[in-house]
Amino acid sequence: MDPIDKLVNDAVKHGDYFTGASNGEAQVVPPVVVYRTTGKRPPMRKVRKWTEKDDAIMRDNYGKKTIAEIAAMLERSTSVVTNRSSYLGLAKTQRRPGYYNVPEAAGMLGVKNSKVGSWIEKEIIPGVVDMLGTRRFRRIRVETFERWVLSPKNWVHFSVRKIQDGRLKRLAEMRQKRWGDEWLSLAQAASVMNLKPIYLSKCLQDGLLPAAVKVNCYGNLNKSGRWLVLKSEAEATRKQVRPLRGPGPNNRPWSDGANAFIILAAAAGCRPASIAKKVGNNWSYSTIWKYIYRLTEDVQNAQRLINEYELGVQYDPSRKIAWVDWQLHRRRFPALERAALSFLVGEANHHHLFLVGGILAAWGAWLGLDEIRTALSGGVYSAKLSTIYRTHVKFHQQLKEAGVDPFGKISMHRPKHRSDDYGG
Repeated sequence: MDPIDKLVNDAVKHGDYFTGASNGEAQVVPPVVVYRTTGKRPPMRKVRKWTEKDDAIMRDNYGKKTIAEIAAMLERSTSVVTNRSSYLGLAKTQRRPGYYNVPEAAGMLGVKNSKVGSWIEKEIIPGVVDMLGTRRFRRIRVETFERWVLSPKNWVHFSVRKIQDGRLKRLAEMRQKRWGDEWLSLAQAASVMNLKPIYLSKCLQDGLLPAAVKVNCYGNLNKSGRWLVLKSEAEATRKQVRPLRGPGPNNRPWSDGANAFIILAAAAGCRPASIAKKVGNNWSYSTIWKYIYRLTEDVQNAQRLINEYELGVQYDPSRKIAWVDWQLHRRRFPALERAALSFLVGEANHHHLFLVGGILAAWGAWLGLDEIRTALSGGVYSAKLSTIYRTHVKFHQQLKEAGVDPFGKISMHRPKHRSDDYGG
């Protein structure tokens, strides 16, 4: 027996012992024949080369038709067409004559590609969006892009000084000089208007600067962005707004009309809390008193406001006190009329007596009766209602003895018009 065959038989028998087969069941395994190949690979099919005509078809149709449609036109597979589009640079930028793609436009403006893409998507800048499967390719016509860049209203989205294209930057700078205006940040506009930024933000909320816009970090118009204000509009609004200084975030700039109203209301005897609610500011009692004091202390400004707005208020420059008969303006302060009527008929509550006390204090201060003004300053209203009522009746009688009646011109019927009692 050949030695190799003997070894094979021994190996088979040895394996049978492990599998549990008997010696009689072991069979001789025939020798294995191994054939050596020649080493030659099967012949590959011939690859069709890309021609200039094929590339032209790719450039003209890429982005307009799907990959499958282009592959059918070229009689090629979709994978081959996809690889060729990457080789030609179509899959990345999709360059087309007469158009700027997103990277080109972003590079000219010195901004990120994502910004320009977002502008096209949100129609901030007119552009074209082509779909290729699930991919979106954006481009801008050259003429449209240049007109958009040279329009001052679009400079809120980018900075002219950061434009990288030399020709476009020169044109934009020339346009900026002819325009003679500029967009300012909130801090810059506040400096021009001589206001604090907190006051200017209130102006924006009140619509005093209609041309102001909000732009976010991507250069898009957004409610959560930062404010940009035209310099010319800020300078024009500066004459209409005067800052009102005081603590807290609720302070707002006041016009001369608001200052005139405060003088009129204080002269009529309105309480500071009522004045603050009328003008829409959540000030404390002491804060509004300080501002009223500041207005009446400025003699020249107080007289100017009284004359300019024809308030009919009498002003004593020596004592720096303003007074007006509230009955001449009771339609403007209906809460005062209701409180006075309730007081005269004996049906006044604590709040009505509080408003009546303001009227009596204003008349007493003008007539030099400091006792009335001091007694009705506010501490008396912590007593019982009957005690407060008797105090007001006493001071009312004292004023009548002095020859004046703060409630002599009102009719003894309740006014039909009602408004918030705290608006008096």
